[in-house]
Amino acid sequence: MFALVIAIDRYRSDRIEDLAGCENDAKNIIGYLTGNLGVPPAHIKFLRNEEATREAILAAFQSHLLENPEIQNGDAIVFYYAGHGSRVESPREWLVPDGNMIETICPHDESTEDVTGNVVCGIPDRTFSALMRRLAHQKGDNITAIFDSCHSGGMSRNNMRARTIPTKVSASPPPADLDKDIWTWGLNARAATTAVPLGFQYKAMASHVMLAACRSSELALEASAEAEPCGAFTTALVKALRECSLLHTSYVRLMEMLPNLIFQNPQCEGTNKDRILFNATAVLDQSRTFKIYTEDGMSYVAAGAIHGVVEGTQFLLQSPQRASAFKPKQIDKTILVATHVHSLRSVIAPEDASIQFEARAGMRVIVLDWNICKMNVRFHWPAGTLYASTAPSVPSDLTIHCHERGNWQLERRDPLTQRLPNSIIEIRRDHPRLSETLDAIAYYNHHLYRLNKSRPIHTEVEIQLHQLERKEEDGHIALYLPAGPDFLDVKEDPVVCNKGTSYEIADVKEALITDMSTFYGVTLVNRSKHDLYPYVFYFDPSDYSIQVWYIPPSATMLAPLPRAKNGEPSKFPIGYGASGSDSIQFSLPHNLSMDSGFLKVFLSAAYVDMGIIQQTSPLTEFGRRARAETIPFDHIWDAWIYVLTCNKAGNKTEAKPT
Repeated sequence: MFALVIAIDRYRSDRIEDLAGCENDAKNIIGYLTGNLGVPPAHIKFLRNEEATREAILAAFQSHLLENPEIQNGDAIVFYYAGHGSRVESPREWLVPDGNMIETICPHDESTEDVTGNVVCGIPDRTFSALMRRLAHQKGDNITAIFDSCHSGGMSRNNMRARTIPTKVSASPPPADLDKDIWTWGLNARAATTAVPLGFQYKAMASHVMLAACRSSELALEASAEAEPCGAFTTALVKALRECSLLHTSYVRLMEMLPNLIFQNPQCEGTNKDRILFNATAVLDQSRTFKIYTEDGMSYVAAGAIHGVVEGTQFLLQSPQRASAFKPKQIDKTILVATHVHSLRSVIAPEDASIQFEARAGMRVIVLDWNICKMNVRFHWPAGTLYASTAPSVPSDLTIHCHERGNWQLERRDPLTQRLPNSIIEIRRDHPRLSETLDAIAYYNHHLYRLNKSRPIHTEVEIQLHQLERKEEDGHIALYLPAGPDFLDVKEDPVVCNKGTSYEIADVKEALITDMSTFYGVTLVNRSKHDLYPYVFYFDPSDYSIQVWYIPPSATMLAPLPRAKNGEPSKFPIGYGASGSDSIQFSLPHNLSMDSGFLKVFLSAAYVDMGIIQQTSPLTEFGRRARAETIPFDHIWDAWIYVLTCNKAGNKTEAKPT
């Protein structure tokens, strides 16, 4: 492991208030690295106060991390910063999405003149992003960045001092070519990788995992009146690190261990936040688990109707990480049943009423039986086989034929898939997991078709799909913005449901995509009185995979889709802008001229981790589904389904008769 640690209590400029606890925080971090993890002191570069000038910070990143021959690909790397942060106006040429403000961290010589007479600027978010992108490219993505600073601006509270400098102190805006040699490194023409990240906490970080003291709109506080001043976040973080099981704790689980901090909500961001701490290994044993807890004498599982839970859903209790006080064998055999299902959580009780049960800290459960409406499957065997299988005369959602070539043919008769021109697919007869494949298809259909029947906000939210138009700044960084018509601004088509089907849907909109050379983005428009959290999935009927297009990255973040204000709706971009999500590009298999998939959008008025819905294709390799849990909760959720059809000819086909 290697680390670059920066702590700045003293600032050269008289306009910037000094801090008191940053160096203590850095020593606390270094003490953990050397004392608990055994990191050699020579592997840690520590810049403090006067040492941490802008030039010195960038030079240390270059020499100690980027150009360090001792760091091998995949080695753990930690970047830690404690000091002031700031938010400044961006140069007009930077084309910052959704506003004109950028975030910076403040070096010791911020807002003073350098030897050439130029004002020293902070280190912008785009510079840091580029450095991390380059570091991940050269040394691997086992990188952790920790920030005990904030960018919101504001006043200190009581004996707590905020780690942010007042507005109009930093150079604003900085020069348009500031650090241009850094942030133009490695950029290419693809939309998803060239969008300008907005802030240090941009959402689609694949280069590193970031732990931050607070939301972008909050203050990171330090206890300045204590005998040993320190930051609230770093103190809590190091305590949790020392207490956790390093080999079994992910970044997400670590942040759950932190106590509630006054005035600030720590953040955990990054594509790899479910990895084991300082490790490139993902947590597998907890990837499909739900948190359980006790409230007012009742036991709850953090999963509800929005997850597909119904009364009678069974959960298997898993051992807590700290199982020394329990008997794991007894715990693992306990089956809990959902007795009352709410929107985002459910009341649970032991299946065996004789068991005395109380949810304790660290306990989690896995779904044993969803108790959902069963998918009807009919097996059809042609004449000439050694035996014949007959089924009752009941409608089927899926009919399996034994083809003359010896492979299985799956005839899909669920309402949406039977409309497709390729409603019949073929799989190998020697497929090793046919039973698991059928389970995965039923799982796919369950999540595709379920909706909130009350539709509480259905008319107050709009989902749009546009082509993205490329705009460039200085020929280097591309920004993609919606252009042209909304492909979802079409009439709903009625859906024919077979008699006796297990799945129902009334009407659906179908977007016809004819240009597959360009990129697309989804825009969510909220006209409701609720702050909303979106969850966007793509259901691929060709292989029964469920892909995540967007999930809120943090349980403590503000709602990405705020309520309407003064009659003006809010908008949230997916595939462009500040969300950091990958832009969308459609394609067709080489042997098809038309194909369809399904876009499904869930919205809730409180955060839930809906990652459990995703699944890899059961027709190739039966994959795992991710964990799900709820932190806060409310009673509003809704969902939308759309058909996305790619057609080379550009002609919309009629629904197939049934």
